[in-house]
Amino acid sequence: MAADLQGAALNQFLVQSAYKEAQQIVEREMLIRLSETQARQVFSLLENPPKPNARLKRAASLFKANVRV
Repeated sequence: MAADLQGAALNQFLVQSAYKEAQQIVEREMLIRLSETQARQVFSLLENPPKPNARLKRAASLFKANVRV
């Protein structure tokens, strides 16, 4: 058994294996993968953000009206 090969009790082995798998799932879901072109576009937008349009201004206004910071 794999648990024996690692010198672990079966329940300890199962918990550790489940924990490793959970970490991989969380990491995979939090990671954003972009092509080089997409990454350049994101960086360009961060460095040169567009002017706020009417929808963004409205959203900011609604946020300020409804959320206490």
